[in-house]
Amino acid sequence: METLLYVIPLGIGAACTPSLFALSILVTGQEQWRKRATALAAGSALAFSLFGLL
Repeated sequence: METLLYVIPLGIGAACTPSLFALSILVTGQEQWRKRATALAAGSALAFSLFGLL
């Protein structure tokens, strides 16, 4: 059980990282990319901080 407490947050982080990377590429490739990139950075920071609390 103790091993699951270490493995589950790592699995969640590994699942989220590629999707956030792909989303950042899509966002910066469009017009008005600065506002969208700022929102993406804030959302990513929030997501990773929430996962960090696990």
